[in-house]
Amino acid sequence: MSGPIPYSLPFLSAADEDAVAAVLRAGRLVMGPEVRAFEQGIAQFTGRRHAVAVSSGTAALQLAMHALSVGPGWDVLVPAYTWVATYNVPHLLGARTWLVDVDPHTFCIDRQDLVATLAATRAPRKLVVPVHLFGYRAGGDWLLPLAQSHGAQVLGDGCCAFGGLDGEKRCGAWTDIECLSFHPRKVITTGEGGMVLLDDDALYARLCRLRDHGAERSLEQRHQTSHGGALVPGFAEAGFNMRLTEMQGALGVSQLRHLPAILEGRRRVAAHYDALFADGPSWLVPPPGADDAGRLLTCYVIKIWGQRERPPTRDELPALCAFRDRILTDLAAAGIAARPPMIDLVSQSYVQAQRDHDFLGTRLTSQLAIGLPFHPRLDGSDIERVVRTLREIGEAGCPSAPAKRSA
Repeated sequence: MSGPIPYSLPFLSAADEDAVAAVLRAGRLVMGPEVRAFEQGIAQFTGRRHAVAVSSGTAALQLAMHALSVGPGWDVLVPAYTWVATYNVPHLLGARTWLVDVDPHTFCIDRQDLVATLAATRAPRKLVVPVHLFGYRAGGDWLLPLAQSHGAQVLGDGCCAFGGLDGEKRCGAWTDIECLSFHPRKVITTGEGGMVLLDDDALYARLCRLRDHGAERSLEQRHQTSHGGALVPGFAEAGFNMRLTEMQGALGVSQLRHLPAILEGRRRVAAHYDALFADGPSWLVPPPGADDAGRLLTCYVIKIWGQRERPPTRDELPALCAFRDRILTDLAAAGIAARPPMIDLVSQSYVQAQRDHDFLGTRLTSQLAIGLPFHPRLDGSDIERVVRTLREIGEAGCPSAPAKRSA
C-alpha cells in the first residue's frame, strides 16, 4: 500500500508564508489594511457592495442574525442536514429553530418540506437559512419568493460553497445576506475566519460596529495606526469581539491570488472522479452536475444507494447504512481518509426536532453519503487508487445492488 491519502489539504504556498511574515515585521496585527484589502477582494469577486470580515463562519452567522435582531419571538428554519453551527446560532439566540428536510438528490433544503414548515410557523418574525452545501446553491430562484410570501427573511449560509456559480451569480450573492467561512477545509483559508456579504449600507455599518464591541469610529480614528493617536471610539451598543487579524487578512489576500488555480484544480479533480464513476459501480451514485461547466464542488460526495435509478426505501436503509460504514472502515484501513461529510441534526441529543417529521431525505443523506478525498492538489494516481479501492470493497456485495449475471 502506498502512502495515506488525506481527506482535505489547504492550498498553501511560499507566497502565503511571505504575506503573513510581512505583517509580523510591520507590527500591526489586528484590523488594518490587509483585512480591508481581503474584504474588498471578496466583495469584488462575489459582486457584492460590502463584505465584513469576522473571526469564523460561525461568527458570521451570529453577527448577521444578531444584526437582524433574531431572538425570542422568531422562528428560524434551517436544513436538518448541515453543520451544527447553522442550528446552534439561532438556538442560542433564543429563537425557535425548526428543522427542514433536505432533498437527497441535491443535499440542500427540500422545497416541499420548506413550504410545509413555513405554514406551521406561528411567530411574527421568520428567517429561512438555506445552506449552500458542497458548492450547490440551495433553493435556486424559487426560495426567496417563497420565503417572502410567508413574510420570512432569508440569510444564506454559504460556508461550504464559496466559489460556486449559478448562472451569473456566485455564492455570496445568492441571497440578500450571505455568510462565508475560511476554515482550512474550505476553498480558500485564513486558518479560521468568515465573512458577511451584503449590499445594504445601514446594515453594513451596524455589522462593522458589532464585530468591534459596538464601537463607532470617526474617519480620523479609522486613519489612526497602532503607533499614534489619542482618540478613543464611542460605543453605540453592546457588541462582540469578532475581529479578524491582519495575519489572517494577509493570508486571505494571498489566497485570492491563487483562486483561479484553486478553482481549476477542484474542477479537474471532480472531472477525474466523474469520468471514473461514469460506468459504475451501479450501487454508487456520484454527485449531481457532472455536465455543468460552472459546477464548483467543495466536497466530492457519493451516495451508497444500492442502485443509481432511485433512492433506497426505508426497508433498504439499515443494510445499506451498514454497508456504507464498512466502506468507510475499509477505506481507512487502506490509508484513504473518507468520512460522512456533514451532520444529521435530528440525531443530536440537544436538538429540538419536530416530532411529527420523518426527515427521510436527511436520513438517506446522512446514513448513506461518503465524502471522498478532495482538494486541488490531489493527483490522478491517488484519485484512481480511491476509486479502485472502492470498487474492490464493493465486490463483496452491496445489499440492494442488482445481482451479477453469471458468465
